[in-house]
Amino acid sequence: MVHIHKTHMEQLTSLFAYVERIGEQFHHGYTQGASIRGIARKRRIVCAGMGGSILGAECFQTLALSERIPVHVTIWQTYGLPHEVLALRPLVCCISYSGNTEETLSAFDTARNHSLPLMAFSTDGVLLRKAKNAHVIHPVIPDAIVPRFSVAYMFGFLTGMYDKQSVNPVKLPSALFNGVNPNHIFLAQKQIRKKAREIARVINSTRCLVYTIPALTSLGHVWEINLNETAKTLAFADDIPDIDHHALAALAWQKSVKDFTALVIRGFEESPAMRKRLKLSEQTLRSIGLKTISIQLEGKTIREKILFGLALAQMTGLELAKIKRVNPLETKIQERFKKQLRKP
Repeated sequence: MVHIHKTHMEQLTSLFAYVERIGEQFHHGYTQGASIRGIARKRRIVCAGMGGSILGAECFQTLALSERIPVHVTIWQTYGLPHEVLALRPLVCCISYSGNTEETLSAFDTARNHSLPLMAFSTDGVLLRKAKNAHVIHPVIPDAIVPRFSVAYMFGFLTGMYDKQSVNPVKLPSALFNGVNPNHIFLAQKQIRKKAREIARVINSTRCLVYTIPALTSLGHVWEINLNETAKTLAFADDIPDIDHHALAALAWQKSVKDFTALVIRGFEESPAMRKRLKLSEQTLRSIGLKTISIQLEGKTIREKILFGLALAQMTGLELAKIKRVNPLETKIQERFKKQLRKP
């Protein structure tokens, strides 16, 4: 395990400060997306990317479904592109923070081979060079150190691109930021960081089970990735009600259930039936001895709730890295794997 040195503690401080500007990041992406020219806002888009790079598109997919924005978003996380949508000629958004992600480059090449409408998002690397050479629109992602901290920008960009087509449009800045300066998030950062610290102390050295309703699988993935990569904590995301039909059976028989913490993320478009299900699921998890934390998303709009969940996940990952004294940016194993993958 890599222990934190002074430079790592300084890195943590800068990352906390970066998360505190999440409202500004969203606003930056939103204004760029709203003003983008030269690309048709197709009613069907495929967003191709891996790991932290794709999280912003997943958050937009959640928003589009919830606000009834008339665009069908497909998330693609492997090589090439889905055959069933190629004939529909969607807009393809290839997203790779480094610009060197093998799967995303494959998606880019597939889109080019089929002459599909295409955009590329990166900070640098092969993807950016390919996009420039092919005269493909290529917004440059602001430097956020690692892809999972660029989520608010990407979420904002796609939201800005399609916001005017929303059935229930939300205007900026008043509705999104509630009159608060967009350089700050809609809630006091001290409150979010306090919540994150409390959650991190409960998780501590346990493994995490992250549960959401199906409408919030994007945030489940956000939490999973931040706990995995930032805090080096093993985490698995799943959804309720599905886990009630299989996972409960295994959890009830696990002698090591004390080694797990369940995070139940809620407060988002819950029907009476789903509220009852969530309440009973939490009670059942606790009854079998599983530490269970109920996380209530806060905010007046769907966008605020997504940003709240995003900020809390990032803050919790950082607080947990601080407790465990691990380097939140350590990626040696991933880089070694990618290096081996490039070998013939």
